[in-house]
Amino acid sequence: MTEPIAFASLTSRHSLPLLFPGQAAKEATLNEAIVRLDCLVHPVILGEALSDPANPNDGDAWIVGPAAGGAFAGRDDAVAFYAAGAWHFLDASPGLVVFDANLAIFRRFDAGWQQPTDISDPSGGTSVDNEARVAIGEICQLLREAGLLA
Repeated sequence: MTEPIAFASLTSRHSLPLLFPGQAAKEATLNEAIVRLDCLVHPVILGEALSDPANPNDGDAWIVGPAAGGAFAGRDDAVAFYAAGAWHFLDASPGLVVFDANLAIFRRFDAGWQQPTDISDPSGGTSVDNEARVAIGEICQLLREAGLLA
């Protein structure tokens, strides 16, 4: 007879709490997992913060900046989200993409939070071919950084 699978108390990727047979107050564990998933599914942040904002609303989420203070202390690069009257934190893992509503851009985590850079447009002159090549090269590099090209 095979042995049942033994799970840790949290999932390995996003630290979602797991239920166990005979566990009391399973609804608290399940609700915590749903709140964390609510932040992870199509994550939208309001910007980057160095401390917890005053008067947050349920559902507000922020990237925790470097050397943050207050409730955000020691949580650099995490996604902080406010739910049920408290701050919760999701550790960013490589490839996590969030929409920054303040900057109107997508930000991607890869050893730190990355954001797209501007590309200079080619500007006439006698070296149009070289300028076009540089601009196309920059476009390709940004597409690679966004994960759209290999």
